[in-house]
Amino acid sequence: MDKLLNIIKNIFSISFTEDYLRYKVVLFGIKLKFPRPIVLIRKKSNRFYKYKKEGRDITTLPKATGQVRNIQLANLAIMLEIDKVCKSNDIKYWIDYGNLLGAIRHKGYIPWDDDIDISMMREDFDKFVSLFEDKVSNKDLYLKHMFNKGSYLLKVCHKKCKYLFVDIFIYDYCKGGMNDEEKIRYTEELEEKRSEFLKNITFENGQELYEKYKQLRNDVQKDLDFNDPNNDLMYYIEFGHQPYIRNNWVMNKKDILPLQEIEYEGFKFPTVNNPHNHLVEVFGENYMGYPSKIDFGHGAYAQLSKSDKEVIKELIKTLGDIE
Repeated sequence: MDKLLNIIKNIFSISFTEDYLRYKVVLFGIKLKFPRPIVLIRKKSNRFYKYKKEGRDITTLPKATGQVRNIQLANLAIMLEIDKVCKSNDIKYWIDYGNLLGAIRHKGYIPWDDDIDISMMREDFDKFVSLFEDKVSNKDLYLKHMFNKGSYLLKVCHKKCKYLFVDIFIYDYCKGGMNDEEKIRYTEELEEKRSEFLKNITFENGQELYEKYKQLRNDVQKDLDFNDPNNDLMYYIEFGHQPYIRNNWVMNKKDILPLQEIEYEGFKFPTVNNPHNHLVEVFGENYMGYPSKIDFGHGAYAQLSKSDKEVIKELIKTLGDIE
């Protein structure tokens, strides 16, 4: 029966892409993707495109509403659980990427986004992985080791609602004092080693992939001197080229460390030492302006079940009085 189902699945199947924006259709082995009708409708009526066209100051935009806002707040509640675990166990982390941008520009979420990205140094990351599920008070939260085409990512997920999660990224130390050209060359060399490495390994799941990558980190250990206080930081090799950072994985240590606190949705969270420099590195000089495309986040187009909505509602309750 299983064999027959697999044959049928290879002939014809329909599913969603990971971001729920499109259908994935397999027809006689040919893979096709089509936008969901509701996505096309919502994109056409996206009010933030209207604000952009009107030239409204992006820092004055209203917060998200409806399902997007509810998912934002539920993910914020998960973030606070992560924060408790980290602070009570001396694990350093910081909000990063789109959430740092949101904190600077909107004092919270980017209105059309709903996920949370945080980062950790390698030592803190490994410690976090080893103790999170024992220390977290909400036992519906768990760690999910993800992989896609050789890229590894850790998520804190909710057992009862697949639309809720926090992404965790890693930084390593690397040799410091490189100019921009040297950083690009350094990154290219690491990417070449990573590509060659992936040709020669097999793995069954994300956690196994993470363990396999230790071999590659050992191979480049000469460039990862953890004892030099002048070191810079490197975006982690397990993920490959960060989709935002242009040309290089290397960031100035002084822009990241020591950490400071920043307001986010009425709470205080740790973030990088120099948000401006870091955001320029990640998003470019115009990070305070509108992006070329304004699309709602991962869960905006999801078809939430009654159970999903109840989970989200209960998590929001833990935040207390919040808009």
